[in-house]
Amino acid sequence: MPKLKKYLKKGETHPLEQVTKPKDRRHIQQTVKAIEGFVMCSCIAMGLLQLMAVTFSHKG
Repeated sequence: MPKLKKYLKKGETHPLEQVTKPKDRRHIQQTVKAIEGFVMCSCIAMGLLQLMAVTFSHKG
C-alpha cells in the first residue's frame, strides 16, 4: 500500500492500514493505479506536444 502521509507521529497507525476489507483495499489500489496511469499518459502527451512544437516551429 502506498504511504500518502510522510510524517506520522510515533506510534500512530497509517489510515490505509486501518482498512481491513479486502474489497476496499483492492479498490484503493486500483484507484492509485488509475491515477498513476493518467499522469503517465499526460506526461507522454506533453512530451509529444513539445516535440511537435520544436519540430514544426521553424516552418511557417
